[in-house]
Amino acid sequence: MTLTRPFSDHKCGEKMDGLFLFCISQTRKFLVWLCIIVCDKLNIMNFNSFLDKIFPTTPPEIINSEKSPTEKLLEFRFNQSSISRLAEYITGMRPDDPRMPDRLIEDQNILRAKYHLPPSESKFNSLSDYEHFLKEWARKNNTRIRDITEFERFFEENDANGAHDDKTGIYVRAKRQSDYSYKTYLDFLEHELVHSEQKGKNMPIELREYEAYIVAVSIGFLERSKNDSGLIKIIFGCVAGSTSCSYKLSSGKNNEEYQESAVKPVWDNPEYFLLNVDKVSQNEIDEYKKIIKPQATT
Repeated sequence: MTLTRPFSDHKCGEKMDGLFLFCISQTRKFLVWLCIIVCDKLNIMNFNSFLDKIFPTTPPEIINSEKSPTEKLLEFRFNQSSISRLAEYITGMRPDDPRMPDRLIEDQNILRAKYHLPPSESKFNSLSDYEHFLKEWARKNNTRIRDITEFERFFEENDANGAHDDKTGIYVRAKRQSDYSYKTYLDFLEHELVHSEQKGKNMPIELREYEAYIVAVSIGFLERSKNDSGLIKIIFGCVAGSTSCSYKLSSGKNNEEYQESAVKPVWDNPEYFLLNVDKVSQNEIDEYKKIIKPQATT
């Protein structure tokens, strides 16, 4: 794909071939990534009640006891959030499933071994050594690391902190002013290098983003999610945001054009889960759609 316009509606002089932006600061993507930074830096817990108001995972309890189990299931699926659907599509669990934190920790261990990375808890023992390790990894894989300043205007207009391009390399803004900014830079670098390793592999974009995020998220953040499912929603909010961004860029259309013609991915459809997971018949789904106009959450 040749990107001839930036992600936003504004014009930009640079042209970049096959560029997939790791966009994190537009509306929902900015909020979930900001929460990750705040949580991880200040060790703040209990974001769940706050996030539930913004990214509800499960619709409000169905009070009407006269509804049948199938009707309740239909209502739940049509009001299930996109973040919850994506989490279930990838892992088979919803964010509020108590088994989810252990699943993510297990997946992180598997993925870090897959990409020959050290354990998450030891990667920052020496920041300079780990930077050297990541750059050696890039060199061995013929991946060029480029600073965002090469396309500063482009990235500013698109509110991006990193990107990868199968032809020209990866783009990350290098910041080493403090230990925290240094660690954040290395996390971005790790994330984009995972994408470079995925080059040429037949992987859905959802799985690509899931791998890159789970590899880079701190083990402390995952451990804290055992007591606060809101942190799980933050992770899958980031995965959903980057996935949506890639779909938009792949379409070659600006925001307005994309919104008018966008086809939702298979997982962001209640009927996918009703038919394939819940085994509800198409006739029951069609009858429900005639009777009730769902008020879907975002």
